[in-house]
Amino acid sequence: MEHALSQHASLDSVAEGDKGPWWTLVLIALALLTLAVTGPLGCSDDEAEDPGVLTIGWRVSPLGCDESGVEAVDVRLDGLDGQPSITRTLACASGRVILDDLDPGTYAFRLVGRDKAGQATFQSDETRVSVRPGRVTTMNAVRLTARPGALTVTWFFDNGHLCASNGVQYVLVGVYDLDAYAIAETLVDCNQGTGHVEGLQSGSFLVELIGLAPDMTGLYRGIEQIELERGDEIKLDVSLDTCGEGC
Repeated sequence: MEHALSQHASLDSVAEGDKGPWWTLVLIALALLTLAVTGPLGCSDDEAEDPGVLTIGWRVSPLGCDESGVEAVDVRLDGLDGQPSITRTLACASGRVILDDLDPGTYAFRLVGRDKAGQATFQSDETRVSVRPGRVTTMNAVRLTARPGALTVTWFFDNGHLCASNGVQYVLVGVYDLDAYAIAETLVDCNQGTGHVEGLQSGSFLVELIGLAPDMTGLYRGIEQIELERGDEIKLDVSLDTCGEGC
């Protein structure tokens, strides 16, 4: 009887607030469990991050916008973490673009300078940049230099475009300056029908095509002269004629 009364008195003391150190430990454990389930107050995994801002400045090297003939600059920004792509076109003389309200993450951008006719004549290298939430990221003095030209060649024979009928397996495409220095060379399958050469500087060039048999013997040859300006993309159709004394 006395033992039962003692237990009752102990429970009454707990109910009245004399819970002791063990009760404090219970409360701490419950609080930690609540944080583990719900997370810290005021935070949520679904809460969107604040957008960021990217500002890009440029210079046209070495002469600047006016002397280089660059009227406008195209800015293309591609998200590498699933963000949408963004394009802007500004006057070259403005010297800078501000892109705001960007989703945080990694982006790649490239600048292309255009002349009065809209021809792409200058460009920058592709650059990667990280945009942080709620921050302004600044890229200064991104350099635009002369954009190389490109050449696409096709060919034909006096009886059409059939390579096998003329015993030609490959076509060797060579580009030379007017002093006969080799600038570029590429070997393509004749049945492919086209050859492509990139990275050409401005100037005058000789373009030579040689039609080769399967054993690499030269059977046909054609040669043309072209003029390239900055950023030109030229298409050239070359007649392949029989080599009189070998190619």
